[in-house]
Amino acid sequence: RTLPDIIPVGKDAELDFSLVSNPLFHPTVIEIPLSGTFYEIAHKTPPPYSPTQLPDEPSTNDMVQAYFSEYVVNTASYAFYKAGKMQVAVTNSEIPPSAPINLNTSSW
Repeated sequence: RTLPDIIPVGKDAELDFSLVSNPLFHPTVIEIPLSGTFYEIAHKTPPPYSPTQLPDEPSTNDMVQAYFSEYVVNTASYAFYKAGKMQVAVTNSEIPPSAPINLNTSSW
């Protein structure tokens, strides 16, 4: 058996955590470079972001470390946005009366 490299996240997105290159073996650590890319299931197109460089080697003696860049959060928010899950309608009745603005054209 093998582990899946793509898992569903709800009904609208999936997370790809497949290897992007071979594992790297250092004297004290093993680096396993995983994708960490979220996709909208209905339209699996590459997100408009590029992964950022992570630290070369860990700086502590912890047994396990995991690094996540903003790329993971950006692709997740993009996938859910494209799926229509990040749209919220706010009405004026939901704004506290003490708020400095109201949702009408006379506030601007």
